[in-house]
Amino acid sequence: MLLFTAALIAGLVALYFGAEWLVRGSVDLALRYRIRRSIIGVTIIAIGTSMPEFVISLLAVIEDAYTLALGNIIGSNISNVGFIIGLGALLAPIRLTRSLLRREFAWMMGVLLGLYALSMNGQLGRLDGGLLVGVLFGFMYFLYRTRHHGVAAVPAALASEDAKDQSARPASEDPPASEDPPAETDTDAAPSAPLRPLVHVIVLLIGGIGALAGGAQAVVYGGTGIAQILGVDELVVGLTVVAIGSSLPELAASLVSLARDEVDLSIGNIVGSNILNVAFVLGIVALVRPVPVTDTVLSFHLPVMLAICAVLPLLAFRRGYITRWGGVALLGAYGAYLTALALPYL
Repeated sequence: MLLFTAALIAGLVALYFGAEWLVRGSVDLALRYRIRRSIIGVTIIAIGTSMPEFVISLLAVIEDAYTLALGNIIGSNISNVGFIIGLGALLAPIRLTRSLLRREFAWMMGVLLGLYALSMNGQLGRLDGGLLVGVLFGFMYFLYRTRHHGVAAVPAALASEDAKDQSARPASEDPPASEDPPAETDTDAAPSAPLRPLVHVIVLLIGGIGALAGGAQAVVYGGTGIAQILGVDELVVGLTVVAIGSSLPELAASLVSLARDEVDLSIGNIVGSNILNVAFVLGIVALVRPVPVTDTVLSFHLPVMLAICAVLPLLAFRRGYITRWGGVALLGAYGAYLTALALPYL
């Protein structure tokens, strides 16, 4: 038991640093060859921050741990909203702009509803995977186009970098009337900070890939081992410990945003991450090997994921902000979900 626990913890730590190193090295390499920041954001960073979920799920299905793979994705999406957004709103209000609801949030709900529809036959087959990958490319193109007109929903690392670069803005419980954010501008200019030496970049890339591969192996080994010893379903392990661990990049980005009083970044970060978890991770995994979907997933876990995501606009209905009470509601819902998962084993 101690060995499996140590492997799980070490694997989660390796996944976090592996994703961080891979993203940093990739961005530096892209800037070195003067690739536009918008393209970096919607390709390298977006996919890089979903690598923990991707590598875990891919390795899990290869080793026939299908429920662990599916639970990782569903659980990550639930924890992204219930825990990370809930925590962020508890500390400071989070704005839901009209443009985000009209574009990125609509994309997220469409992708999640599409996942539910594709799963109703009890399996995500290769055709389903191909459809999800097609949606991925459509979303990437959408992000590239809309970054010129508004804030695109980008996952953790890009939100983290943006938070570090922007000036702090204090948040209040009673913010002014909601307005769409000013348009972002894209630039081809070289970064103001000096680039890392090429050898350093290569080391980051190789180290990131190695840490992701080793970390995913350790997480699957530790998670399945703990499940067998305790008699816990692999799905529950994937929905809880593995899901929260693979969401560490998103959590880190949200904490950076909170520290910089840029809490609004959290919502776009989570929306983009939830889309990529389904379109990128599950899409490619299903192309490699079809993923069975159990009746429990269809009747309970997928509906919980849909409900906790769909409730976000309702929490911000009056003022355009998710207030601290909304954060309490999200954290309470997430706590109730974890309790429901734990009750059969108490």
